[in-house]
Amino acid sequence: MTFPCSCTAGAGNPDTPNSEFHGKAIALGEAEGMVKTVFDAKTGELLGAHMIGAEVTELIQGYVVGRQLETTEEDLMQTVFPHPTLSEMMHESVLDAWDRAIHI
Repeated sequence: MTFPCSCTAGAGNPDTPNSEFHGKAIALGEAEGMVKTVFDAKTGELLGAHMIGAEVTELIQGYVVGRQLETTEEDLMQTVFPHPTLSEMMHESVLDAWDRAIHI
């Protein structure tokens, strides 16, 4: 399944920062799945995301808004996400793409 804001451009490029994270889903007993966030290595612009697992349809809108606003990794790293929530999977995935994850 491909989500509307999913983007594979650069996903195979080793110079394109990306990460996978599935945080609170584990606590809910839904450990299978992941959130992968992909950025442009030169500009830091959010290129898209791949999400697989329970409740990911609740997370799509954050990426859609971020993509529409041409959000960068720095914008997302500075955003406050509540903890523990499923939505923080987006934040942790962004932080992990830049080796700054908090809860991994």
